[in-house]
Amino acid sequence: MDLTRVTARELMSAPVVTVKPELTVADLMDVLLTEGLSGVPVVDRNQKVVGVVSSTDIVRAAVEETRPQTEPPAGEDGPAAFYRELGAAPRALALTLPANLPRTHLGALPVRDIMTRATLSVRPEATLPEIARFFERSGVHRVLVLEGSSLVGILSALDLIRPLGAL
Repeated sequence: MDLTRVTARELMSAPVVTVKPELTVADLMDVLLTEGLSGVPVVDRNQKVVGVVSSTDIVRAAVEETRPQTEPPAGEDGPAAFYRELGAAPRALALTLPANLPRTHLGALPVRDIMTRATLSVRPEATLPEIARFFERSGVHRVLVLEGSSLVGILSALDLIRPLGAL
């Protein structure tokens, strides 16, 4: 097997669990816990990716909701937070947030209010070496696979190891 010719399409996971921007944060938590995920892409009614949302976004929003207004928000902003969470255990979400979150203001918020609008992606034809360089340069562990503006899959850093098992 020539690893330099392996493409994102061959390595990616599909179909991808997605959510709509109008989904509530409480319902998002149910999706993440049920599916065993730490984050998902957010797509509009035309299935176009409009952002990503993760357990880190929920925790950040919960902290900001309870933080005094004079203190600046802490934490990592931007799409990198979503993509770095590959190793984050979904159960950590349940342990971090109060059990009554679905009944709070935050639980009623739509996902669009806490999601990260920027996304990182590769083409389905991107080769294993190109994807590895992309992961290395961006410092992420997960990336969306887009064909034009259509989401066709998702790739994790662990997916890049799969071809090595065939050697």
